Amino acid sequence: MRAFLIKNRRLIYFLIPVLLQLTYFIILRTLTPTKSYQWFLTDIDNIIPFKPFMIYGTILWILIFLSIFLYLYFSAGNSYYRLIVCISSIIIISAIIYIIFPTKMIYPETSGYFAFDILYSDIFSMPLLNIPTAIMTSSLFFLLNFRRKHKHSKYTLLLILSIIVLLIWSVFALYSKSAVYLGILSGIGTSMIVSFVLCSIPFKHTF
Repeated sequence: MRAFLIKNRRLIYFLIPVLLQLTYFIILRTLTPTKSYQWFLTDIDNIIPFKPFMIYGTILWILIFLSIFLYLYFSAGNSYYRLIVCISSIIIISAIIYIIFPTKMIYPETSGYFAFDILYSDIFSMPLLNIPTAIMTSSLFFLLNFRRKHKHSKYTLLLILSIIVLLIWSVFALYSKSAVYLGILSGIGTSMIVSFVLCSIPFKHTF
C-alpha cells in the first residue's frame, strides 16, 4: 500500500483541489441561497456586447490548464506540487470571499449555442474571484518558473506567449459573459500573490 501511494503520490495530490472544487460548487449552489446577493458589474461590462459563440473560446482555459498540468506532472522538480498547493489555496480563498460576500450574475436565457445554454441559462451564482482565470494564471506562472530554471534562453518567448494566451482567453470570457472585468482582475491578482508567496517558501524535497 505504501509503495502504491509513493508511486502515485502526484496523482493522489491532484485529488485535493478536485475535492475542494466539488465542495466549492456545493457552496455556490446550496449554502448561501438565502443571503442578500451583491452585484459587481462595472461600466466596462455593460459596454462589452454579448457574443454567444465566444463561449467556445473560453473552453481554451481547460485545454491550456490540462496541457500545463500534464507537462509539470511528468517533469522533475517541485513546480507540480507548488501548483497543486496554489490551486487549492485559490479555491479556499474564493470560497471564503463568496461566503462573506455572495454575488450573482444574470446571463442571457437563450443564445442558440448549446454549450452556453447548458452553462449559463439561468440566474447563476458567480464568485467575485474568477476561478478559471486564477487557475490558468497560476499554471502559466509555475510553467514559466520551471522553464526559467532549466532553459533561460526560452524564458522570454514563453513569457510573451503566456501573456498573449491569457489576454486572448480573457477577451473570450468577457465577450461570452462567462466572466466580468473585476472577476478577471481579482483572479489574476490573487493568483499572482499566492504564486509568489509559494515560490518564496522553500520546499525541503525535490520530487
